Amino acid sequence: MPTEKEVESHENPQSYLDANLNIIDSQVLTAKRMIHSKRFAIYCDQWPIKELTDAVNELLKKLDCFQQKMQACDPLKLYSKRRFNLGLTEVTKYLKLGKIVMIIFATDIEEVDGKGGLLDIINSMRSMASLQKVPYVFANTQKKLKGILKKNARISCIGIRNYEGADAHFKKILELLPEAKRLYKEKLDYAEKIWGVKNEESESDPNVAVVQSLLSKLTCHSTQVTDETNSTNDKDADNACPFLSGIMKHEDNTT
Repeated sequence: MPTEKEVESHENPQSYLDANLNIIDSQVLTAKRMIHSKRFAIYCDQWPIKELTDAVNELLKKLDCFQQKMQACDPLKLYSKRRFNLGLTEVTKYLKLGKIVMIIFATDIEEVDGKGGLLDIINSMRSMASLQKVPYVFANTQKKLKGILKKNARISCIGIRNYEGADAHFKKILELLPEAKRLYKEKLDYAEKIWGVKNEESESDPNVAVVQSLLSKLTCHSTQVTDETNSTNDKDADNACPFLSGIMKHEDNTT
């Protein structure tokens, strides 16, 4: 027998949308819809700045080029060494297996409401990504992603599995994500102010914490490589990244 909450959600689909997006006040939902559109759906929580979109485009183009070369050289290895997966179902599958390092969502996925709908799937993927410390970004429409990867069907979601060879673009995305989040919050705060919504201190975004953690690791690793290449002060290198240095020293002593 359905619960009272399930009956209410069935009779009023908007209530499920509110719960799925963690929106309690209808005024907050109205304020959010002021800054969103058909091409920038309500589930997006990062402002679509051009530099971030460009970095995503360059990352995808480069990874697609690597994948095409792999297919030409050794088609049998393509499945196991795929650089990315496409679609909400495929990305969710490999996200559960721990093989995804970044998720790129299209900004215009249809807002299908209700349990098991697209909004529910996107929300579940975001929660799962945060738990696994996998950053996600909202960039480009489904049609634009289709064009970049030269596919026949529109692409709603891309799961990056291996960004080796495109490290600079990957790092650029991580650097721009906090700014995109800040700009979105500014727009939303202004919209809420217009509608008289009480501006309470919101919880920190787990995606921003994930991004900052990854950036610090990438910076640490980059510093370590530079120090080894230039044969500079080993002590400074140890302080910059003691964990990696300890492993390298152990390997040297072993040999």
